[in-house]
Amino acid sequence: SQTREIRVEGVEETTMRAMLRYIYSGTLDKRILSNYDSCLSLVRAAHQYDLPELVEASMDELPEHMHVGSVSDLLLLADDLSCHSLKQQCLTFIGCHGAEVQDTEGFLRAAKRPSLILEIVAAICPKKARVP
Repeated sequence: SQTREIRVEGVEETTMRAMLRYIYSGTLDKRILSNYDSCLSLVRAAHQYDLPELVEASMDELPEHMHVGSVSDLLLLADDLSCHSLKQQCLTFIGCHGAEVQDTEGFLRAAKRPSLILEIVAAICPKKARVP
């Protein structure tokens, strides 16, 4: 008997297994979703292979992984994938924890994206209501 292998560049084996499991059974391995890096990898791979339901299901888990060190990268991902709800959650988090978030490498990456700069500044320093 002959076995054939398919090599998929840029996708980890566990991520591919989780994707295939979802495609064939419609179920997700909770262990994948409970691990930040695995969940992020699954979102990116699902987006790459145009699996919108899997992207959405995986994205729903990402706010559980939000903390000072991860929020800026989550913001970039949300912006890349046009996920407005996750993006808003990230901006709200940044607004509450701006001083700590500004000291992270992820924040430096997010600050290099011109389209996000005004949104980040608005989250950190919201406009005050004008008194007539």
